Amino acid sequence: MPLLGVAVGLWGMLPRFVDTGLNTEDTVEVVDHLIPGIVVVVVSLVALAVARKSAKPGPFLFIAGLVVLLAGLFMFATHVPLVMQATRGEAPWGGTVFHTSAALAVFGLGLLWATTYWSETAPEAETEPATTEK
Repeated sequence: MPLLGVAVGLWGMLPRFVDTGLNTEDTVEVVDHLIPGIVVVVVSLVALAVARKSAKPGPFLFIAGLVVLLAGLFMFATHVPLVMQATRGEAPWGGTVFHTSAALAVFGLGLLWATTYWSETAPEAETEPATTEK
């Protein structure tokens, strides 16, 4: 999952550098794409390192998945106004779909990642045999 996170994080940053015909400010692009994409890439790289060195990386990987999910939710929420502009004919659909697809990819990865490692956050059951008193 973390390797996929690196790829999706880079994809999340891509709309910042591609001209899609949308009239957006540079600072908005940095906040909407670059910062969440960097967060996803960094979290993914740290998760890769932890998974290789830790015997039980499940809880950390679950939290990492939640961070990716939060980044995707933020990216998606900031693109809702753009989708609304496209429905009114104020923004081109091609650029809107390309721009928003990166946010959906990050959100989807975060959801998949968190649900994959959710079960590994449960505490370990004790393995001592029960004693009976007479």
